[in-house]
Amino acid sequence: MLAPVSLWWLAPALLLGVVVHLGATALAGRALGVAVVAAQLGMGPHLRLWRRPALRIGLLPLGGWVELAGMVPVAAGEAPWGFGALSPGRQALVHLAGPVAVFGLSCVVLGLSSAAAAALGLPAQLGAALSPAGLTGLLAGARALAPAALVGHTLAKLAAANLLPLPGLAGGAALGALLRPAPRLATVLAVGARLGMLAWVVAVGVALVRAAGAG
Repeated sequence: MLAPVSLWWLAPALLLGVVVHLGATALAGRALGVAVVAAQLGMGPHLRLWRRPALRIGLLPLGGWVELAGMVPVAAGEAPWGFGALSPGRQALVHLAGPVAVFGLSCVVLGLSSAAAAALGLPAQLGAALSPAGLTGLLAGARALAPAALVGHTLAKLAAANLLPLPGLAGGAALGALLRPAPRLATVLAVGARLGMLAWVVAVGVALVRAAGAG
């Protein structure tokens, strides 16, 4: 058997984290007077559950997204509206509401100190995942956790991961909002972040192949 039953708690923990993230983002937008246009849990082709706002379930159970009114960039010469009319700081707050809410939920499960330790440990674990021994150690540590602790740690690390200033993550979106007055710098940082992400994914893939071969 590849993994003990306890590791299957990762799936509902991730689902819970994504739902809380999307809900907090939508509520933050509404609190600033911006309507929710659409929200989708999962990616890819979808099934529509509600018309207005458009609520959807993606067929690929990976992540999700929320679209607020005015979030899509307007054409040249058109005045920004809705989300686009918010100040850079308020846009960043909307983007960060999701991971903050997920971290808050992890605090409920684990307590503040344990949740903070789990979140702050993410950078070291991202580095450890680059080696077969590190991957084996991470899996062993996850297997040793009780289901509730595994859920709490997963939520804390999901929140921390979403705070990273990388494209497609809340941290990257918040940074992009704050750098809106400096589009060239934002572009350079986005390209650098994508190259870094690609290098990390390739390195982890190599580590997985090596770990499987060693096993």
